[in-house]
Amino acid sequence: MNQRAEHQHEEMVAYVKQYQRVIENDLRESDKNHFIKSITINYNTIKHNPMGGIDVTGYVNGDKKLVFHSGIDKYIIENKEKIETDGVGITSKLAELMGDE
Repeated sequence: MNQRAEHQHEEMVAYVKQYQRVIENDLRESDKNHFIKSITINYNTIKHNPMGGIDVTGYVNGDKKLVFHSGIDKYIIENKEKIETDGVGITSKLAELMGDE
């Protein structure tokens, strides 16, 4: 990775760390079984998506097979910044454990 790309990645990691709570809240909202105990973001997978947001991959409860994918987007609505996910994709096994089939 060149120096500029490395700097951009570091900025995205800092942004995701700042707003990780948004991803966690979105995941927990779908967790009908209260299965999720911990959420881990894989910071090496963070990248810009074509629509301008940031794509993120992670896993829950320390199990790297229970994967989720999400994105974080920033919107300006009525002069206020709003941060939200562009949806969370989860593996079928994770969906089953969360009761979100």
